[in-house]
Amino acid sequence: MPATAQRAFILALFVSLFVMGCTKKENVYVPDNEAPPDTSVSTLKLEAYINKCYISLLGRKPDDTELSTAVQTLRDSSLNSSSRKLILNGILNQDEFLTKTYLNDGALLLNTWDTALYSFYLGQVQSLRQDPNNVANYAIYDTVIGGLEKLLAIPVDLLNGSIDISTMHNRMVNNFIYDEINMGSENYVRSVFDHFLLRYPTTSELTEGVKMVDGFESVIFLNSGESKFDFNNIFFNTDAYYEGQVRWAFNRFLYRDAATQELAYYTNLYRQTGNQKIFFRELLSTNEYAGF
Repeated sequence: MPATAQRAFILALFVSLFVMGCTKKENVYVPDNEAPPDTSVSTLKLEAYINKCYISLLGRKPDDTELSTAVQTLRDSSLNSSSRKLILNGILNQDEFLTKTYLNDGALLLNTWDTALYSFYLGQVQSLRQDPNNVANYAIYDTVIGGLEKLLAIPVDLLNGSIDISTMHNRMVNNFIYDEINMGSENYVRSVFDHFLLRYPTTSELTEGVKMVDGFESVIFLNSGESKFDFNNIFFNTDAYYEGQVRWAFNRFLYRDAATQELAYYTNLYRQTGNQKIFFRELLSTNEYAGF
């Protein structure tokens, strides 16, 4: 080949390789896209994973039967993701899980979970509501009674499936007890953001949120409202709420922040299903959490 032709060929080859190297490729997040786990994983390591799942979700270790059954399930399926999800389903579908969830969240949001105390408050306000001398305050009493009744109904409603976790959270902040802990509309808005989004509201969010809680028409998260009821319903149905729950879960279970693609993937999963159990099952069945 003549020298001129050689140079032309080499230049064409270089250009084609350069173009190929510059072609943009979109990264698609595939959860747990890792090599299959080693089937020689020790029994101790399997038991450690199972114990971690039970303690994280139920607050207790598995009994001997639960432990041995789970280990065998993992062994029979070569420790694959499906076998882990099967074990997690068994844990998550126990009433213990929901009971532990509302006790933990109640303690965090309300400083305790004391049914007797809430029932006492409810009885006191109901007595005031029955006194004709208090007719001017009936509307206030009705609001307090409604919030406490819904708060006390959480355990039963959660177990029978008539409410989900977001509704539980809504009820836990929409009552006399939470108001007393976080007195004033500004503290209320700040606290709700801090608890569920793991951040404080922006200046605009705080201003608009306080206006809405105080009964004035305003817009937050691109939705308008004019009451505390509206504020709560908007807040607990936003992508921001579900994203906050994903951030919280990553820190709780994996002890780290979620990466951008992980945050998007799991937020969409939780938002679309509205089911915390499905989200937890997917996250806790990953190789990272399992440690395989």
